[in-house]
Amino acid sequence: MILKGVREKLSKELFFQKNGVRYPSGRVVLNTLLLGVKCLAGLFLTCLLAPLSLVKPMEIWQMNRRLLKLSFFIEDLETGLRDLQLRGKSGHVWVIALYPAAFPNRYLASMYRRQIAIIGPEQKWLAEVIRFVLPIFRISRKRVMDRSDVKYEKWNQGRPSLSFTDDEIKRGVMLEKDLGLKPDQRYVCLAFQSARYRGRVDEAQPFDFAKKMDLRSWIQEPKNYFPTIRFLNLQNIGVVRVGVFEEFKLPENLGSLTYDYANTHRSEFGDIWMASKCDFFLTAGAGAWWLGAMFGKQVLATDSYNLSGTYGADDLFIPQLAQFTETGELANFEWLINNQMWAGDIDRVNKEYLIKKNSPSQILEACKEMLMRINGQWTDTAEDIELQERFRQVQLGFPAGDRKPARIGAKFLREHQHLLPD
Repeated sequence: MILKGVREKLSKELFFQKNGVRYPSGRVVLNTLLLGVKCLAGLFLTCLLAPLSLVKPMEIWQMNRRLLKLSFFIEDLETGLRDLQLRGKSGHVWVIALYPAAFPNRYLASMYRRQIAIIGPEQKWLAEVIRFVLPIFRISRKRVMDRSDVKYEKWNQGRPSLSFTDDEIKRGVMLEKDLGLKPDQRYVCLAFQSARYRGRVDEAQPFDFAKKMDLRSWIQEPKNYFPTIRFLNLQNIGVVRVGVFEEFKLPENLGSLTYDYANTHRSEFGDIWMASKCDFFLTAGAGAWWLGAMFGKQVLATDSYNLSGTYGADDLFIPQLAQFTETGELANFEWLINNQMWAGDIDRVNKEYLIKKNSPSQILEACKEMLMRINGQWTDTAEDIELQERFRQVQLGFPAGDRKPARIGAKFLREHQHLLPD
């Protein structure tokens, strides 16, 4: 098995591009020479680092760069750092994280670099060489993308890893003032995912992602969220719209406590600061909730395109559903789990079934539940407890690493309990 894995890795390294196309023979020869140089350089680095590891253990983290997204960046680093906390090794291990690609948020990378060494895009060659450092003495290697369900326990038991400096706090307070927020103003961060954002992300992928997926499942209808924005304003809770590469501005009639930060004040630092101070994150099919989650903020994920939810045990989500075109019936939850990528299947969407997005009332009810839970005013009924447990049983159809602990919205589940197995 080990030899088979080595052969496969060498094959990818020498003969095939990331999109699966075979390199020409001349490039194969060059790749072979480069691989030899990397191996020798890795051996040299091993000789330097191994003695140092006797003083302080060293972990080399291979991070996930399959998709150049903020969510993957945070997931790897934050999960890894919380794992160090729970192992009692925070500050007692020298961590080198390999991420030789463009940082999805450079300011966030600089904050994490206060905790660990990140070999980034400006040190690509060094990152390639460190891959070949041998795990000897007290040097260990790990892929921080944990595929087990244990990672959720680590996430919920661990503490947020990042904190702000005094200068950053002053900068954040000034940003809130410029945005129009009062010092004690409660607010929710709201994020939509736009087609423009999807296009930018897909262009950066090492394969033709856009042609393989139907992206309509990711793009939401903003007007479905306007009643919830108005409701929050009436509760004296602000709504700060966050995001990048936005395609539209929020209407001005949604309430005086609505702030279109993404179009007026957006910055890499600001994204982090606003997420760290919100009551919770409301995300419309977008992964921006990771910014709040890394600071321990609860998440309400609406228009989710699968049934696995989010990492936080106190999070809520409500999913999109599939409606069969022939019968008009909704696909049950077991079908959605057995067809995990149904919402992005370009050959089936709008042919075999339609994507049924969350309605304005469903989004509003889920938001009310989240507020009541945060304020300590929510009590699950016996029916809610039973339905949630039945839904958990359906989620056992996921691999262990995809059984996220977030709860499905109570009213949404009551309305759709007929989609549960008997």
